[in-house]
Amino acid sequence: MSAVWNMSNWGHSRQQFRDAVDELISDVIVSIFYECLKAVETGMMEVELIGPVLKDMMDEALEKFPDVVRTFLYTLSFVCSCNGADSAGSASANAASATNGAIQSGVVNSELKKLVLSLDIDKSLMLLVLEPNVLDELGIAPPIFEKKLIRQNTNRLYKQKRFNLMREESEGYAKLLVEVYSAARSSGQLQEDSDAFNKKVATAARTVESIIGYFDLDPIRALDIILDVASTNLVDRCHFFMSLLKNSPWWPTEPATGHKSITDIGNGGNKIAAQLLGFKLDIYKSTNTNVSVATPEQLMMLIAVLIKEGFISFGDIYNFLTPDDDKFQEYEEKWKKEMDKKAFSAGASALAMAAPLTDEDDMPSKNAAGGTQPDGADGKTTNGSKDETNGSRGEGKNADDTFLDSPSDKSNIKLDSLSDDSALPITHCPKALLLQCLLSVGSVYPPLYLLSKFPFIIGPYPEIPVLINRLVERSIYPLYESIRSFPPTSIASMTPKLLPVSSIKDTTLAPQLISKTIYVLHPPIDTDGTTSRFFYRDWDSELDLVHNQEELLTISKRYLNFSGPLVGKSISLVVKLCRIGSHFCRPSTANGSASAESVESQKQSREFWLEYFRLYLLPCLSLIEANPGAIYEIYSLLRNFSFEERYALYGEWHAVISKSSPFLKLATSKAEKDTKNVLKRLSKTNVKEMMRKLAKISYSNPIPSFTVFISQVESYDNLGELVIEAARYFTDIGWDALPFVIMMQLTSGRGTQQVDGLYDRKWIQCKCFYYVHLELG
Repeated sequence: MSAVWNMSNWGHSRQQFRDAVDELISDVIVSIFYECLKAVETGMMEVELIGPVLKDMMDEALEKFPDVVRTFLYTLSFVCSCNGADSAGSASANAASATNGAIQSGVVNSELKKLVLSLDIDKSLMLLVLEPNVLDELGIAPPIFEKKLIRQNTNRLYKQKRFNLMREESEGYAKLLVEVYSAARSSGQLQEDSDAFNKKVATAARTVESIIGYFDLDPIRALDIILDVASTNLVDRCHFFMSLLKNSPWWPTEPATGHKSITDIGNGGNKIAAQLLGFKLDIYKSTNTNVSVATPEQLMMLIAVLIKEGFISFGDIYNFLTPDDDKFQEYEEKWKKEMDKKAFSAGASALAMAAPLTDEDDMPSKNAAGGTQPDGADGKTTNGSKDETNGSRGEGKNADDTFLDSPSDKSNIKLDSLSDDSALPITHCPKALLLQCLLSVGSVYPPLYLLSKFPFIIGPYPEIPVLINRLVERSIYPLYESIRSFPPTSIASMTPKLLPVSSIKDTTLAPQLISKTIYVLHPPIDTDGTTSRFFYRDWDSELDLVHNQEELLTISKRYLNFSGPLVGKSISLVVKLCRIGSHFCRPSTANGSASAESVESQKQSREFWLEYFRLYLLPCLSLIEANPGAIYEIYSLLRNFSFEERYALYGEWHAVISKSSPFLKLATSKAEKDTKNVLKRLSKTNVKEMMRKLAKISYSNPIPSFTVFISQVESYDNLGELVIEAARYFTDIGWDALPFVIMMQLTSGRGTQQVDGLYDRKWIQCKCFYYVHLELG
């Protein structure tokens, strides 16, 4: 394109402009505008000729290129800035020159000003794009426009309009706090989700907005205060605060969708609210590596409820949780070592656990001052090992072990000083605490993410598998109710029992006082006959309900694979699953005969429940406390299988399952040791007492218990007659497992005859004596 515009090349240049507009080539458009402006500025082209042409070109291009006028103004601003730079350089070169001073003061000459004003460009757009000095010379803005602009920008960027500190607007924040708390307390007298309750919530939300606007309070700080009040009053007024947030401007336009799938747990939600709650969690991160501060359970429960309701997303809050993923994985190996140590201690004798005797060289020696040096003064204990005050192996504390270190007041904890259950205080591990709270409120996919990432987390924290079992128990409720022979009787519909008013003088019968329902922060383990209820009433809203065997298998794979043998911690769930299995395995006959279809269906159900029993119910049997009722329900399902199937299960239980989990190793070792201890204390004067204890040990662990005492019977010929008393208290599963243990002992490969070949060995004689008396008794 030619640098000089004249009448001869206007048509060509206009065609170039049209092509550039059609193809949206901004560089060509800017070049054409620049040439036009420079031509007018240098006097090479008259304004009367170029002005109409430029106006027609821009009007024609508006349809395809709406920013053509803005592009022209940007080009004009560039030309004026170049003129200002040139004039400033000239002024510095010759400051005394009046001409140069005139050029410096003006960046828009008269011809250029005349051209811009002839185009009838919107003044508001020119005020937005052009510099203040250019607007001043064009006569569009007054001379003080630049000062006003600087003042406005200063006020907008640097002057505080919203008070985010309580001391800056104490009255406003005080009124906000009082209004929220008063509305929450007064809402307790209204029925939830009623018209009066909803009206109360809407009024409170409008009042909060009015207070924020009247006192110029920072909305984020106001939300922070509301969350603090909600955390403190969560148990009593959870529904009110959730309704208040849903009626407020803080509720996200796109709520979190973590309840749909595990891939959506980081989508949606209020990002600012998640950061506020994350900062609250950061407060409890101790700067001292030797001390870990417990996270408030109410705060973590509030976070779980907000995730469940969709106010914040799990992905936004996850990065604020401690410890880091890599550090948290390291505790798995430490916990497993501790459990193996406990399993060994549970099965070892006192002599094996005793420290070695000291030699003369290890006796206390005299120091240089003539005194006796006490044991451990040289950094060693009396058994020669390193001082273990900082760890079981003398290792110093690591910053990564912060949440595991604690003194007796439970402000922190050490892994090497775990309780008998190897349980860690869950409040010192925010990840585990949030998992517990999410399971409590019935969230589905965020807990599954944590469990999949840290499957060992159910071990150190016994609260977690109980909550997992609670979700499964609620999911199978429809299926369990459909197979019950008798519907449950509502406690509220029963006639209250009449009790005497006084047992001394007045014997008038009066109704029993009904206790008021108490809402608690954590789900009560057993709600039968108690007045405690979990505060979050919609905790089961996201759960998938089970109506058939296929859905039961799906739910079990989703949850019980994580619980593993710890399903036995929830006796009611085990009993319900056994009753469901017994119902499907029970033969269904009509008029004494069964159709071919029913026989085939029953066969498939038996195969289904055989596999289900092997995967989910058999491992948990070892962890069930002495509960004959639960053991009876388990055997009611087990007896539906054939002799070969049952003994195959016993063999797998003994050889594989009992060694597959640290909990099962510990339970097996403990059962063996307890059996040995009972047999050691056995005498003719305490036979009944000791045999009852022996039978009680064998309730949940019949195979290891029977293996031990049958081995003892083989060694001591006078023990068989005494041990027979224990058979009176065996359960059905004990009687079923006893022949398995006997056959396992007989097929152990030991010789049955003495060297001379004339007599049986002593162990076979004692065993035969025991079997005969067992059969006769």
